[in-house]
Amino acid sequence: MLYARLPKTLCDEMEKIQRSFLWGYTDQGRKPHLINWEVCCLPKKNGGLGIRRPHQMNEAFIMKMLWNLITNPQDLWCRVLYSKYCRNKDLRLSINSQPYDSPLWKALTDIWDKFQQNMVWQLGDGNTINFWLDKWMTNGTSLINSSSQTIIDTTLSVLDILNLVGDWNHSYVSENLTTSMTNQILAIPPPNELDVGEWQAIWAWRGPHRIQTFMWMVVHERILTNYRRSKWGIGISPLCNKCGAADETVIHVLRDCISATQNDRLGLAGCGGLLRNSDGNWLKGYSRKLGNCDALHAEMWGMYLGLDLARREGIMHLHVESDSKVLIDMVTKKINFKGNMPTLFIESPPGELQRILFDDISGTCMPRNVRLPL
Repeated sequence: MLYARLPKTLCDEMEKIQRSFLWGYTDQGRKPHLINWEVCCLPKKNGGLGIRRPHQMNEAFIMKMLWNLITNPQDLWCRVLYSKYCRNKDLRLSINSQPYDSPLWKALTDIWDKFQQNMVWQLGDGNTINFWLDKWMTNGTSLINSSSQTIIDTTLSVLDILNLVGDWNHSYVSENLTTSMTNQILAIPPPNELDVGEWQAIWAWRGPHRIQTFMWMVVHERILTNYRRSKWGIGISPLCNKCGAADETVIHVLRDCISATQNDRLGLAGCGGLLRNSDGNWLKGYSRKLGNCDALHAEMWGMYLGLDLARREGIMHLHVESDSKVLIDMVTKKINFKGNMPTLFIESPPGELQRILFDDISGTCMPRNVRLPL
């Protein structure tokens, strides 16, 4: 795979083994493939699992060898190939092979067209590259000898030659360089900062890999719920088996179902929030580790701490937003619970409550009414 081109049929068979391993295929039976294989093969930062396809990896290895051959011509193995097979001075222009050449050189020749299509310059943000003096052009030369002007500013970086929207400053480039050189620059993607996206937060989380995989499937909404089974047309009701009040979607199972907030198994939880003015600008933020409690109590603590922070900041008119539909319905009295609500027994009062109890014991006067339009 590292230095010879593998047959496409062999790579397809290897992919079949990968898919079977991922979704748990055994001799006893098959399991459903919940997420498209194309999505699974995407990089993690783009929402995939980062699985590498054998055919593409085989081509990538050969392209990497070709790239090293071009960029490191003084290495011993590169000098050997140059002296034996190279028919021209510069491999960046063309490469050819003869019937009697080695399989390695033939593989490099076969991949050349695709190599050229995928060979682009990545300039980063362009802040540390001198536009006129550094050799950042595709032909490996600087622009200092290609200027059409007698006086130029040699302190400009590549970043300085961009307009306000981040594209090349066409007027500056065309005024200071020839038409041919201008077209070469415009063909190079302008420098920008790489965006890793929000998917990296899932894989950067420090925890068991199986939970990372579960979160990845949740974000893709590919958990095998009743709602999704019903879409497959296998005669299953889409309603939730626990509450029966709504379709069993991913968000219902993890957040909206009353059974999700009444789980007897308590886990570590935290809460947080922020205060913004009428223009949406940041005023204050808060977060707190709560210890062992269920999701509903964590949401309650989050709302309580936010209201207490607003009171201490002298904010008496505010709108409260929460992503817990159950808590909102409780506050607005849109739902009435049957049975006992989940109760969390705390042996010692939290720090915020300790200060309130101390103020109450010491006779401190505090307002009891807060004007809160919901």
